[in-house]
Amino acid sequence: MCGRYALSEEKEELDKWFDEDAIEVDTIKPNYNAAPTDIMPVVGENEEGRRSILPFRWGLLPFWAEEPDA
Repeated sequence: MCGRYALSEEKEELDKWFDEDAIEVDTIKPNYNAAPTDIMPVVGENEEGRRSILPFRWGLLPFWAEEPDA
């Protein structure tokens, strides 16, 4: 199982690092105890090499587990 981690940046700080349209998460706020199954902002890159921040469910789903309800 993936462990916990901390997100210490405010959205305003991330705005300095990314284009305005790259942040596709409505609210980003510090979370000092992000646990598995929390929806967290994640930086990804598309086929064109453009980085963006998208919401993902944090954690690991083992190959033998059933799909979780959305």
